[in-house]
Amino acid sequence: MALLLFLSGIPLAEKPTQQKYFLMSHGPDKTAEGLQPWHEQRETDPWERMKAFRARTSILVPLPNGVYRRLPKWVKTVLFDFPFYNFDEAKDGTKAIREAEDKKNRDNA
Repeated sequence: MALLLFLSGIPLAEKPTQQKYFLMSHGPDKTAEGLQPWHEQRETDPWERMKAFRARTSILVPLPNGVYRRLPKWVKTVLFDFPFYNFDEAKDGTKAIREAEDKKNRDNA
């Protein structure tokens, strides 16, 4: 279980994927239209859609979205949804934007 939680693709994929969606909304290459809406989704901002997805979807334990969304944070932690899997826009956002701008400037130089 420890291999799955800490050394598998979960920690390596979750936070960078969330960072990608954050930069799609707030980074130097953000677009006004964002992602195309899918089915009944009204929210077109990629970062808001990713946050909504993460709030209702368990990383490891398969549960219905409606059930998982209503669980308190401590229960989600018991179900192995640890805080270090999540991109924190307040803590990590400024650094991610700065790195994306630096990368864009290097690519344009």
